[in-house]
Amino acid sequence: MKAKFTKNHLILKSFLAMAVLFISVIPSTSAKAADNVIRVDASSVMHTIPADIYGNNMAIWEGSLNGEDATVNSLMAASGQKVIRYPGGSYSDIAAWDTMGTPNSPNLSWTVSHEGSIKFAKASGATLQPIVNFGGLWDNTQHTHEEAVQKAVDWVIDMNVTRKLNIKNWEIGNEIFGPWEDGHTNGRDYGLKFANFYKAMKAVDPTISIGAVAVEYDDGAEWGGGYQWWMRDMLTAMKETGVIPDFLIIHTYPNGDRTISTETDRKILGYADQIGPITSQLNTMIGKYLGDQYVGKIKFKMTEYRLGGSTPHMFTFVDTLFNTTYMMEMARYGWTGANIWNIKNGMDQELGGDFGMISNPENKVRSTYYIFPLLTKFGSRMVSASATNSSVRTYASKDEEGNLTILMLNNSFENDLATEVNISGFKTAQKGEKWLLESVTKDSSTPIQQGTSVRLNGVVDPEPTSVINTAGITIKTGSKFIISLPKCSITIVKIPASKPKTK
Repeated sequence: MKAKFTKNHLILKSFLAMAVLFISVIPSTSAKAADNVIRVDASSVMHTIPADIYGNNMAIWEGSLNGEDATVNSLMAASGQKVIRYPGGSYSDIAAWDTMGTPNSPNLSWTVSHEGSIKFAKASGATLQPIVNFGGLWDNTQHTHEEAVQKAVDWVIDMNVTRKLNIKNWEIGNEIFGPWEDGHTNGRDYGLKFANFYKAMKAVDPTISIGAVAVEYDDGAEWGGGYQWWMRDMLTAMKETGVIPDFLIIHTYPNGDRTISTETDRKILGYADQIGPITSQLNTMIGKYLGDQYVGKIKFKMTEYRLGGSTPHMFTFVDTLFNTTYMMEMARYGWTGANIWNIKNGMDQELGGDFGMISNPENKVRSTYYIFPLLTKFGSRMVSASATNSSVRTYASKDEEGNLTILMLNNSFENDLATEVNISGFKTAQKGEKWLLESVTKDSSTPIQQGTSVRLNGVVDPEPTSVINTAGITIKTGSKFIISLPKCSITIVKIPASKPKTK
């Protein structure tokens, strides 16, 4: 029997059809939009990240760094850091490598000796990055330039010929542009004398790399800028001698504000944006004074960096966020080395001096320590990564085993961020691992970024030497997945490549 439709039936049918159409175009509100979207393009490698990016400084006045302290040795070995700059800081300009730490050095007999530094480096699984005495002042006696050059040559012979330690990176002087340094001089004098060091040291071992002290500004300011045209005069003198440095040495301590406040903390996390301009400025000066053919050929190393002015921020998680970002920005821009200041400073905290990565004398690690063993899980071949939320910094890389690793920092002090991760140029497995490092405060009144303890994958202040072997938490991944980034936290996700199906 055929159904009979009335006019009312047709009207009702048309209404229902329109209702279905109307509903279909209304955006769904059942799923919350992501607070942040991260895009990773793993198809091309931007830079190879050298292990030297995760370097440190040894303060020779800290006696526990003589290789005899088993606790410090094990902490350094477990940090994963492979480069230790020695003898660290301004003492480099008043010390001789072979008498330091011995009775023969009247003013430095109490410091870590040459033998002690080698013993400590071996116990830590690291290599030394020596700083040569430029000005010739050691053992309370001013020596000639020729004697200073010979002392440097003897050091290369001892390390690389006699001991066969294969020490690759050598610095000539420490901040010689500064009037606070013994041996302080002008850019032209430094450039001319650098050539003598370079030729003599390379004659002993042509495989080494030798770095020159540099500044990031090109002006005539006497203090805190270009240091009276240091770069112009140094590079011009080098061009005249035909001796070009293998790398340039930069030091930055970008924050001198001792005020503990959320406003200062936010400012600190923006300092990493200086790395791009510094890189550009250095390349511009190289091209201007040496020639465009050297742009990219001369590498850059940040052999000292930290928050400046011995600020109390160095004890908090904001220091951890800052240092992580600073290292990753240097990696992004192709820097070949960086040495945080420092392992142990060995000075009174009240004087603002005890801001080492490991405290003195308790051997307790600062929160910043934890990022180094975690970064051993980060790959060495950096690829493109970006985030839509300005509070998030993100970096990605591939490791030697074929895994894709993504480092994500949520610098927001107030908000957890639901993050959508989109990956292209990489066939991802459906499961990965996650490591989450968070700030822990002593009480609810302390802002989260000012916490002095950490929580790693749910464990508060884990045993430092175990971090490098900490297993990740299994998570669902794929080419597109959602992850929560807690406020004031650092997350590393490692994703294996998908395996082809077998018959």
